[in-house]
Amino acid sequence: MAEAHRPDIIYLDLKMPEMSGSTVLRNLKADPATRDIPVIVISSEKPRPDEQAEIERTAQYFIQKNDLTADVLEKALQGVRGLRYARINGEEDSQAPERHDR
Repeated sequence: MAEAHRPDIIYLDLKMPEMSGSTVLRNLKADPATRDIPVIVISSEKPRPDEQAEIERTAQYFIQKNDLTADVLEKALQGVRGLRYARINGEEDSQAPERHDR
């Protein structure tokens, strides 16, 4: 679906009915057509240690649902916009805004 629609950002829950969010994230980042789409993981559950490591490597932000507020989401979106700006302008990721996982 992400390949066909090329969204600007993906919000992803870890717990889904047919496929785990971790599997979706792994598939998105393995596919050249979707690997550069920023992903914000929003979940009510604390990730398992293996999921946490994967999220830290591949997602731009992790927000627990009980921490989700308009301010937290806006901060994540600003960070994603900064990261996209850096990529579009050929800057190194190290010049992009710092990640602020919640």
